Amino acid sequence: MIFADDFEAEDLGAGWDETGNKDGKVLSFVAPDAAELGRRCLRVEAHLASDTGGGLTKWFEPADTVFVRFYTRFDSACDYVHHFVTLRANRSLRGGDKWSGFGGAGLKPEGSERFSTAIEPWGDLGEESAARQMELLQLLARDEAIARRKYWGNSFAVPDAAPIPRDRWICVEFMLKHNTPGELDGEQVFWIDGALLGHWKGIA
Repeated sequence: MIFADDFEAEDLGAGWDETGNKDGKVLSFVAPDAAELGRRCLRVEAHLASDTGGGLTKWFEPADTVFVRFYTRFDSACDYVHHFVTLRANRSLRGGDKWSGFGGAGLKPEGSERFSTAIEPWGDLGEESAARQMELLQLLARDEAIARRKYWGNSFAVPDAAPIPRDRWICVEFMLKHNTPGELDGEQVFWIDGALLGHWKGIA
């Protein structure tokens, strides 16, 4: 196991490397209302015209295959979610700017510059009134350009997936296996409540 957090520690963000909690108003501990999930959980909020939410960051050494599992519950009034849970890699982690894998929205990365894959509650870029389904969103060097030559990543969606349930806890899992340099043997998978929803192979 690379890292785990059950949010039972007294300090917010204990064990994490970065904490994004603007004005101390977007992250807080609350009771999970589910005994099997322990004494408390982390609540993440976003306030329109005030902030864009917050989150936690953990840095770790690269691994051939990474599995991520977490439990989450969306409020009944949850609206469009811009970004959710993301795995990122960049070539500057050792001795350089570890944040170089962030930013650059709309810009095509170089082949060895940066990479990310994210599990996202998809809301059609805000066109839907609320996030409807889960998908994987991947940003890599061979992304296809869209309008005005912008690069926003490759969407790995499951159109016939059930809508995201609200007001109840769900288990979200995804796996990323990086490719052998020069080979199309990368792989990614995601599950909701143990049910396989998407599995893609042949990724560079």
